[in-house]
Amino acid sequence: MFTLTGPRKERSNEDAKRGIPMTAPEVRHYIDRLEAENPNKSARKRVAELAIKHGNVTPEGKDVYREYLSHF
Repeated sequence: MFTLTGPRKERSNEDAKRGIPMTAPEVRHYIDRLEAENPNKSARKRVAELAIKHGNVTPEGKDVYREYLSHF
């Protein structure tokens, strides 16, 4: 299991509904859950790739996804 360093924050449903981009701490929290709940490495990698390309994510959040991808 890969662990990113830095703060974590659970994303609220309200932020998602209002279209507020995911922040870096929210991305780290999501990746932690993804690692714990999804054993398929290629699926986790694809989620990160799609989030960078199409996701509603802050530039700092995309950097977290890029850091995560660098360990595949």
